[in-house]
Amino acid sequence: MPASTPPPPVAARDVLRAFTAHFNYPDLGVVLVCIDPTGLLAAALGWNFVSKLRPAVAKALSETFREDPAVWEGPHDHLVLVFFNAAEVDAQTVERRLVERMSRQVDIDGRPVFVPTSLGVAVASEVSTALSAPDLVRAAGAAVHQAIQTSTPSVRASSESVELLKKEVAATTELAKALGSDFSLHYQPIVDLTSRKRVGFESLLRWQVGDELRLPADFLDAAETTSLIVPIGRWGVSAALDQLAQWQRKSGDTSLFMSINFSARQLADSGLVDHVATAIAASGVPADTMWVEVTERNLIEIGSPAAQTVSELDALGCTICVDDLGTGFAALRYMVEQPVQVVKIDRSLVSQVGIVEPLRSVVGAVCTLSASLGIRTVAEGVESEDEVRKLRELGFTHAQGFLFGKPAPENEFEF
Repeated sequence: MPASTPPPPVAARDVLRAFTAHFNYPDLGVVLVCIDPTGLLAAALGWNFVSKLRPAVAKALSETFREDPAVWEGPHDHLVLVFFNAAEVDAQTVERRLVERMSRQVDIDGRPVFVPTSLGVAVASEVSTALSAPDLVRAAGAAVHQAIQTSTPSVRASSESVELLKKEVAATTELAKALGSDFSLHYQPIVDLTSRKRVGFESLLRWQVGDELRLPADFLDAAETTSLIVPIGRWGVSAALDQLAQWQRKSGDTSLFMSINFSARQLADSGLVDHVATAIAASGVPADTMWVEVTERNLIEIGSPAAQTVSELDALGCTICVDDLGTGFAALRYMVEQPVQVVKIDRSLVSQVGIVEPLRSVVGAVCTLSASLGIRTVAEGVESEDEVRKLRELGFTHAQGFLFGKPAPENEFEF
């Protein structure tokens, strides 16, 4: 159907039916616009005001694009934009114009308001798994979901978009069934770089599904997008501290520590600090032998729930460890302003310190600053004796990696 003669607007329930009736599918492109995806405006201005958002945004976009793409008010808080001839209409240009338009205010009853949106773009020629207009809309919906989860303005659907979403749903269903069972912890040694003595461990979550042992990369994203990461994470804390208590008793070394990873979602759990306090008391380990390992981004917003939880865990006596520390000025400020006692430098940087001279200098400066502040430095992913020599020269205090031991279950360690 030519772009100059779009079909008349239809009710939301008839949108998909109208697609299949009016359009030549191979030429079709769809943009799904999710309005106020986080509910910010609904919470701030009320549902009565928010009910006016969809028609106002539809009007603004219709004025921006005129005929192609055409704009429908879709289901719930979505708009549906349709390319009638995606072969002639540059989807990338339209996507850019959409993002630009939605970065400006929208007039709602004479009141200018910035309306947050997330966009999902699906073009028939780019999504080989979509065989019909409804399939393409679903692919655009999967792209919207990804945009919301990654906090990006717009995402283009691929042939894998819907299947990845199905896998996420399946994974969360499996995770819900597995709570309280099927999870285990593996442990990777952390050594003192001078003595090479094993002084602690990092606990790493594993999920047993039948004969398959799944790594965090296979399921943590699904757990993060739901509330499941909270009970899984709490279980991980208790299990790791119980194991640490056993190893401290066997070794007679009460300074042996356990580093436990925490995500932003876990740190937002209002009951986390109480749970950690209870787990420390139940296990009997010294509080400072529990390393609270967080990523740098969780310390960015001072006063945020995550940063507040970190401060409370520090007050509890835990050792705060920052993983994946960057090498910019902001990262150095966190080391000075936040309650950080340990920083970890990622393998991607560690492997380059002997090759890229400017990087070696910057990482060396981080080690020097850390030493002056009494902060321990851990080099991750160490795999060779040559790396050990260079890391010692830079001033690293600790290291972990395959050279010192791969992640393994507790029964593979002797004391």
